[in-house]
Amino acid sequence: MENIRFFRYLSNDHKDAIAGSVIIQNFTKGQTIINEGDPGSSFYIIKSGEALVLKGGKKVAKLIRTDTFGEQSLYYNTVRQMSVKAESDLTCLILSRETIAKVLGDQIFIVTFRNFIKWSF
Repeated sequence: MENIRFFRYLSNDHKDAIAGSVIIQNFTKGQTIINEGDPGSSFYIIKSGEALVLKGGKKVAKLIRTDTFGEQSLYYNTVRQMSVKAESDLTCLILSRETIAKVLGDQIFIVTFRNFIKWSF
């Protein structure tokens, strides 16, 4: 997990706790993973494949192996701000809101903020 940006600022104890709670899910090319406007309940890490990020149906970004998405709606308890669709067959590691809140607690804001800053540049 060392290469995944979201986990860069976590302690080894946090990483161990999260590793035991990960769900692996496969998506087929063209399948929608999350929809803009839906409630956020999970955080995703791309293990393999590629995905497109869409805002209002327009392409905003392309995600590849080790990219993450979904953490902001979990922290802020808002609806999804964008949609994500598999551009190829895709495998994701998924963490639920409950797991992240239990493991990170108040530190999720710090981790999310640091990753947002890095992603922005």
